Amino acid sequence: MKKYYIFLYIIFFYLSCTSENKSFQQTFFEFDTVITITLVDHKLKDQEFNKIIEDLKVEAKKYDLIFNIYNKKSEIYKLKNFNKDKFYDINNELYEVLQKSKKYYYLTDKAFDVTIGKITTLYNFYKDRIPTDNEIKKNLKFIGMNNIIFSNGRIKLLKNNMKIDLGGIAKGYIIDKFSEFIKKRGYKNFLINIGGDMYASGKNKNNKKWMIGIQDPKDNDKIIKKIAVSDEAIVTSGDYERYVMRKNKKYHHIIDPATGYPVWNNIISVTVISDKTIDADCLATAIFVLGAERSKKIIKKNFQDRIKYYIMTEKKNRLLLINN
Repeated sequence: MKKYYIFLYIIFFYLSCTSENKSFQQTFFEFDTVITITLVDHKLKDQEFNKIIEDLKVEAKKYDLIFNIYNKKSEIYKLKNFNKDKFYDINNELYEVLQKSKKYYYLTDKAFDVTIGKITTLYNFYKDRIPTDNEIKKNLKFIGMNNIIFSNGRIKLLKNNMKIDLGGIAKGYIIDKFSEFIKKRGYKNFLINIGGDMYASGKNKNNKKWMIGIQDPKDNDKIIKKIAVSDEAIVTSGDYERYVMRKNKKYHHIIDPATGYPVWNNIISVTVISDKTIDADCLATAIFVLGAERSKKIIKKNFQDRIKYYIMTEKKNRLLLINN
């Protein structure tokens, strides 16, 4: 699964450790991503917390076998072998995520598009590789959610060799599922962090909202904005962690589906706050692609007051933070 390195610092204001609240935290690694679970409860025992973590690890491995485009055994990887114009049965959760992806495709004026896989896999930031203009042009024809037809748990692809990249939605979906899992166990105060995408439920161990900081992209030790959240997701997409420089131009991992090239619009990062992580995940990418003006109109029209966002831009070497 493609990692979107969103460096949000979690700021816990532990003024004192009361006897009523205990905080448990554990970090593990799955689908090429760091996962941290923090749970606050005065009755929770170590053994029970460890059992929750082990169960979540099992869930994480399950989702890796569904959504990881780089895992050759995954359900999403197998889609590239589907012949066009033929319906195929697929995993129920994959079907659900693809349907949600189509919904966001139209709600964001096609700025969010998971069919971009043929383009995104051409970029390799670990090996300092960007595609040629010809490679991009050749693969643009595979992009467009209109190339996927849905029918009662089955899908039909209208082009051969399509690649689906769920990097902009899968983590949000998984976090929401993890949240449901923990709540069903009877716990309401917790923080889930998967690769920087977060959902904060209830209160921290000081019985206050969870405090999240938006990092300064130019200084890892500096926080630009602190945001108090409770029963909300917070997700950031930024251009400052995974990129390659070519002739003083930054080629980063947030790709415009319309062009196949990285988005170059002076936006450095977008932070979205929503009651669902899947919403925040999709919209953080979409707003980055749309830009400030188009985003303002689309968010107001399609999401009303359900979405809060912060757009960080740079002008004359100064960082500006815009919100709705």
